[in-house]
Amino acid sequence: MDGGEESIYLRVTLMSEFLNRMLAISWERSSSLALLSGAVGWAVAGRMLAPLSTMNEAAKQAASGDLSRRLALEGPATRSATWPTPMTACSTPWSPP
Repeated sequence: MDGGEESIYLRVTLMSEFLNRMLAISWERSSSLALLSGAVGWAVAGRMLAPLSTMNEAAKQAASGDLSRRLALEGPATRSATWPTPMTACSTPWSPP
């Protein structure tokens, strides 16, 4: 090979090694992110579904005849609790502007 062909061969070889290394790095990063997102998703789903197990247990007790069980679920107040009900909205008299 002369100098020109050898230079092209060297460039192609270096580019091929670079692309192979970048492919390996991207696979490593992608698999790490997939595992991390799976773990975070598992934890978030567990926190969101935890009250359902409490409700299920209370429903089973109610089905067996024990109606004394009450749910004491904690969490943020819902926005609907602060909305006026239709009766309270209509109970104030309308006055013209």
